[in-house]
Amino acid sequence: MLTKVLATAIVFQCVLACSTAATPPVDASSDAAVDAAADAAPSDAADAGADTGNIGRVFAISDTVTVDGGTKGSYRAGAYFVETKGTETGTTTKTVGPCVIETLTGASTLVETDRSAGTIHITGGTQPIDLAPSGTTYNAATGKTALWTGGEALVVTADGKDVPAFSTSLIAPSKLTLTAPAVPSTPNGSLAVTRSTDLAATWAGTSSGQVVLYFDAAESTKAYSTTCTFSAKDGKATVPAGAFADYPKGAGTFNFYVKEVATVSTIGWSIKFTASSAIVSGAGASATGSVDFK
Repeated sequence: MLTKVLATAIVFQCVLACSTAATPPVDASSDAAVDAAADAAPSDAADAGADTGNIGRVFAISDTVTVDGGTKGSYRAGAYFVETKGTETGTTTKTVGPCVIETLTGASTLVETDRSAGTIHITGGTQPIDLAPSGTTYNAATGKTALWTGGEALVVTADGKDVPAFSTSLIAPSKLTLTAPAVPSTPNGSLAVTRSTDLAATWAGTSSGQVVLYFDAAESTKAYSTTCTFSAKDGKATVPAGAFADYPKGAGTFNFYVKEVATVSTIGWSIKFTASSAIVSGAGASATGSVDFK
């Protein structure tokens, strides 16, 4: 839906290259990419699929990439809480195997109202993070160090205000390395995806949680996003060709990451805490960039 909930999901899932051919991708192995990651890091801040009702999302992202033979980290954390009323009419959603495909066709008729949960505290990482709202808006916290390496117990606690106080925890995901498909090694490169053929992916490393393979594309009157989710422990995944059946030929973007999610039981609210890290290529760069849909 063309609302805060879906728009936030798209912004954070796309990381460094959330656009069509109009915006060239950032070189994920450059210093600029590391800086950009602190401002637009990956997360499924909102889940795929239309959300209605009272929605709350807290997210934390920690990435470590290889740049010029060295290692650099970044983190980003944020939150939002929204009351929604009405029926979603601007987005259609369907499921194909492990994938949720959303098609945006117009403006939403949902009425959204931002709410505050008071100051939010995230602890258990390399440093504590406090997210203090400005009214009902939470500005993201960013930095140029990794927030975790994997396996740490992360705890989120909200002081409460419009949204009741809550607390939950999860285990931070660990770094995974993509072994297939081969991702672009240059800023102008693209991942080739044949829409009529299944896409196979494999990765090395051990992590709890889920691997997310995300894709998007747009044409003149519609925008498409595909979010495919797999168990991280499987080490492999197949995106069915049907996930791209409605996609136009041409440019799009992709973003692969690993996540852990904790659900909060709070009366009247659907709240989730997500921790995610970019999957990296064999060269250590984030597995994100442009797609050429054929």
